[in-house]
Amino acid sequence: MPAVFACPSFRGSNAGGRPGENRLTTYIAISNTGAAFGSSGTRPVRDFSDGTSDTILVTEVRQSANIWMSPTDVSIAQFQSEFQHSVGSQPGTHKDGIQVLLRDGSARFVLHDTDQKSVDALTTVAGDDSVSDEFQ
Repeated sequence: MPAVFACPSFRGSNAGGRPGENRLTTYIAISNTGAAFGSSGTRPVRDFSDGTSDTILVTEVRQSANIWMSPTDVSIAQFQSEFQHSVGSQPGTHKDGIQVLLRDGSARFVLHDTDQKSVDALTTVAGDDSVSDEFQ
């Protein structure tokens, strides 16, 4: 797996790879009705009425790490569960939050103490919801 698809802090199994090779990625797209990747694939930018800097495309996960070329995504509900249960849950977990890739191309670190309403708002493209100032 190319290094760009691996979190340097992840210490999971290599899932059948050669010794020293990690085949698991902890970066997975959120795919769901209302998410950036909907049931019919990607969405045009005009659909992101919540703003491209306030919508997650890819999230870091721990419980759902998978082989990097697998066509596996997480739903909004799975992401919310991962976020709520990932604090120090496995070796290599970032103790204060998770990394996300936003639609505008920026990567952000979402702190675990970010209010749940803001975290939920980050998962939708057009929920007419707002993200708290702490995320800005």
